[in-house]
Amino acid sequence: MPETRRERAAALLGAAAFAGAALAVALPFRGRVLAQAEALHYSWDAALHVLAGLDLWDDVRRGALLSALFRLAAQHWWGPFWALLTAPFHALFGPGLAAATLPSLLAFAAAPAAAWLFARRVTGAAGLVAAPFVLVLFLRSPLLLEASAWPMFESTGGFLSLSAWLLF
Repeated sequence: MPETRRERAAALLGAAAFAGAALAVALPFRGRVLAQAEALHYSWDAALHVLAGLDLWDDVRRGALLSALFRLAAQHWWGPFWALLTAPFHALFGPGLAAATLPSLLAFAAAPAAAWLFARRVTGAAGLVAAPFVLVLFLRSPLLLEASAWPMFESTGGFLSLSAWLLF
């Protein structure tokens, strides 16, 4: 049975509430992490993720599009996805660790909303019962909260996976 406009609006409002709750949890944590973060604190893979986006944005900014293309093709540890994802954040917010971690923060905020929408779609009205579980599992997970401040794939991959299940 198709959803009514009212049911869809309620679902989107609920998803927005989940995203808002996730941001309320993540932003204070992010503030503390970025206040203490230095490039030396990042592992080699996290540092390379930041550098890939910075280098790509720098090539595009200078108009060196061929160099940008070669840089993307030269990604041998990981594909070019993260560089493509973070370069616009560097363009909008400037180069640095804060911009490189924004995709993870946004994915952390959107993941509980996608999980709840998925649970609601699978279970129907019982999706309301899933709300507390989604909140506890996402917003109280130390690892997910930590990953929201990383310049890496974990949060983004989790969100994209949940979104794929939601759209399936």
